[in-house]
Amino acid sequence: MEFFKWVRRYLWLVILCAVIFGPDAWHSVQMHFQERRVDQRLAVLDADFEHYQQEKERLTEDDTYIEGMIRSTFKYSRPNEVVIPLKAENE
Repeated sequence: MEFFKWVRRYLWLVILCAVIFGPDAWHSVQMHFQERRVDQRLAVLDADFEHYQQEKERLTEDDTYIEGMIRSTFKYSRPNEVVIPLKAENE
């Protein structure tokens, strides 16, 4: 019987809080979750930006990297150069 009194008191407290703080509390919870989603998206975009900044830096300054990109992307080789593929084309 004591348990049901406790449950009833707790239920009244929840109902009272919902009536008093309901709309504002719901809006605050929604805003909190929206802020978390935006922060997560921002972290992903920051990581992408950093990756592209490093890629840009390598493309503008590292001739060996550029040559490697050209060779792997366009299957380029120099005259009289023998290219030995290390993996199959369809892997």
